Amino acid sequence: MKRILASVVIAADMASPAVAEGLENWYVGAGTLESEVEAPIVTLEDSGFALTLGYSFEVIEGLDTAAEYTYTRVMKFDAKDNTVNKSADINTMDLSLVVGKELQFVAPFVRLGFSRIDADVFLTGNGASLRSDGDSNALIWGVGLDVPFQKSASVRFEYTAAEYDKTDLSSLRLGLITHF
Repeated sequence: MKRILASVVIAADMASPAVAEGLENWYVGAGTLESEVEAPIVTLEDSGFALTLGYSFEVIEGLDTAAEYTYTRVMKFDAKDNTVNKSADINTMDLSLVVGKELQFVAPFVRLGFSRIDADVFLTGNGASLRSDGDSNALIWGVGLDVPFQKSASVRFEYTAAEYDKTDLSSLRLGLITHF
């Protein structure tokens, strides 16, 4: 994850002014997250990462508006918990509208969009096994805070949540956003 964040920062700083002019409304982000998936028979928690591509535009004067596409590796693990073996590979792809307001030192925002989850979960133990493998769509919402530390970069703190066919997903994310 540190390599991804460093690569984003270096690439943004090395972009020539001519290239940056054509990309002035675009931004990229990378972050780490802690997620919880609550399903009717199991709750899973793990760390993951998110990669974001965004485009800023003005809809209402005084409000920062952006469209974002985010790929998230929610969790991937194999673990044994007492007598139960757990395996999970869960990813999401989100398309969201993000609306915020830049204040003196921070920029709070809200997120609303569509999310698609791809989940493969396998549980075994006590002579029984359960496998869930599939895709589902949901409405995603979130709240967050961007804290600028340079003219074109900020640290992002965010909480997001979505409900996919009786399964709830919530995530806390810490990341870096770099504007071109």
